[in-house]
Amino acid sequence: METDLVTRVMAGEDPQFFVTIRDQFIGEHVKYDLPNCRLIMLPAYTYFAWACYAVDLKENRLTVYDPTLPDDADKEVVSLHVQVCDKIKKALADCAGMFFDGWQYDRAALEIKLLYRKQNMREP
Repeated sequence: METDLVTRVMAGEDPQFFVTIRDQFIGEHVKYDLPNCRLIMLPAYTYFAWACYAVDLKENRLTVYDPTLPDDADKEVVSLHVQVCDKIKKALADCAGMFFDGWQYDRAALEIKLLYRKQNMREP
């Protein structure tokens, strides 16, 4: 996906009502079956640096890839990522409900994981 989805989400806007975002989900030009995708990548310029939020629908995991995040990351930075993840989960559920019939996207099932520079994953 393009960066505008997470940008709109971080701004507190409802992304499902923007044409540029809708066009990433549905339309003749969309050649993939999004409800059956395993992985949705959401790049974003967050409050402090570029990051990527990867939604793994098979493993029910939302992984944060932030190359600036040290293993001993400040709790405020981790908290900001968790807040963005919560907004992404809601936005994807809203878009799934609006753009697709029968896509049962369970946002509560997505477990948030942070990938730190030392390449180890842990819960926030």
